[in-house]
Amino acid sequence: MLLEFEENTQYLFKEIPFSALDLEKIACVRDDDEEITEEERKKAVVFNKFKIDLVARVFELIEIHMTEHQKKVIALMLKSLTYNTMATLLCVNYTAIANAIKGIKTKKHGKYHGGIERKLQKICSKDELCLEILVKMNKFRQGEETEESRQLFDNVSY
Repeated sequence: MLLEFEENTQYLFKEIPFSALDLEKIACVRDDDEEITEEERKKAVVFNKFKIDLVARVFELIEIHMTEHQKKVIALMLKSLTYNTMATLLCVNYTAIANAIKGIKTKKHGKYHGGIERKLQKICSKDELCLEILVKMNKFRQGEETEESRQLFDNVSY
């Protein structure tokens, strides 16, 4: 498997860095200098569990649906490398990397076709498990309790 989700690895999705381990390291103070309550910390840990599940599912979808070249490009993207560095490492030119990520822009309509970003977005938007996790996250964020979120909340330990 070219890409494998590991909890102790730093990843970068759409230029937003996160580490699966850092998701559980929640600050103890809010912007307004009020201390975070134990319940708020537990909620953050549960929400981050959903985030980790979602990222793991995205990795599974990448493994299933992406070509070998796309997987290599994604692996390099996750390391925050520039297009030029990726091109050098993969022995291709800059344009090949840009086309792999963004797709190819047609002259006639000026729209992009293909590309890792669109392909992954389309795959995730049709994947039942991704959508299920996103629904759970939204419900939890809005304060709706589910059996799973209640169980996770009750079992949080630091």
